[in-house]
Amino acid sequence: MMINGPYLLAPLSTSMTVSWEMNAEVRTRIWYGTNGQLDQQMNVTCERGTPWKDNSKGICMYRAVLKNLEPATVYQYKVEIESQEVAQGTFKTLEESPKKIRMITVSDSHLFNIHKDFTKMILADKPDFLIHSGDISLATGYQKDEYTVNWFAPGAEFLRQVPGVYVSGNHDISPYYEDFFLNVQKNTYYSDQTGHNSSFTYGNVHVVLLDS
Repeated sequence: MMINGPYLLAPLSTSMTVSWEMNAEVRTRIWYGTNGQLDQQMNVTCERGTPWKDNSKGICMYRAVLKNLEPATVYQYKVEIESQEVAQGTFKTLEESPKKIRMITVSDSHLFNIHKDFTKMILADKPDFLIHSGDISLATGYQKDEYTVNWFAPGAEFLRQVPGVYVSGNHDISPYYEDFFLNVQKNTYYSDQTGHNSSFTYGNVHVVLLDS
């Protein structure tokens, strides 16, 4: 069963990461393409993260790093699981030399009581990406279920369409935040060894993500 996702991470002009969490290690495949033609595919395997409750081996994260994409292009994708469960979404790669940059920032979302209005707004505006600058969890970040309840579930509709970039706050001090967000950014952007501080360039803007 899919617990969280799919959601989009680490946008660039020629790559995008589609990520999701399963409750067990199963065979999964992602199909993707343009103009409704899902003619490219990739098998995606479980990457173990931090242990949680019955998942003593570590939570099961799936990360499909889609490369060699066309800039400023809309892609559709479909995640297939051996249980016949299917999840679908769409995304647009970043432009190589944008004349303008469209981003939305949010922080301290915690219980995310405004998620309905936020979803309506972000899907209508369709920014290039979303920056969450910290504090998804209401507690310390070690309460893994809070990421599902506070972010992935209420934001499911826009998270599968608008890529996110994440900076941890003082309520996100846990390895689960790294499992969900930072590990991908660390491997995609300029980053220190922890992944808590990273940066990327989009057009004539250099975006710096600092865990202060």
